[in-house]
Amino acid sequence: MKRFTLIILVVLVFCSQFSFAQQDAQYSQYMFNIFAINPAYAGSRDVISATALHRKQWVNTPGSPRTTTFSVDAPFKNEKIGLGLMVFNDKIGIANTTGLNVGYAYRIRLTKGTLGRTIFGLTSGVYPCLNQTP
Repeated sequence: MKRFTLIILVVLVFCSQFSFAQQDAQYSQYMFNIFAINPAYAGSRDVISATALHRKQWVNTPGSPRTTTFSVDAPFKNEKIGLGLMVFNDKIGIANTTGLNVGYAYRIRLTKGTLGRTIFGLTSGVYPCLNQTP
């Protein structure tokens, strides 16, 4: 166990040299894509759900914020598990971020009916393209 902890620590130290801060995308119409804000929402509609959104703030202003997202989520295993995937591009000034988020939701039924549920959500993301061009 100590060896595993040491390996994880070494990997984190070396990866931190290549880490960058990120700007979270802004969603003014998040009610159309709640999965972008809360991963526990994945699969909650009980059908496969796909959403595409585009937001452009301050139209005709150079360097204005622009966000484009596409997400899909669905329930699995008797609707106890929900899985989701979101691809996004966020551009603010010279910073252009493209990434992928994967979400997992687990539902626990407390009572009979739809209101007696507790849902846990977990998300993980990859931001491979952080471009800053003058």
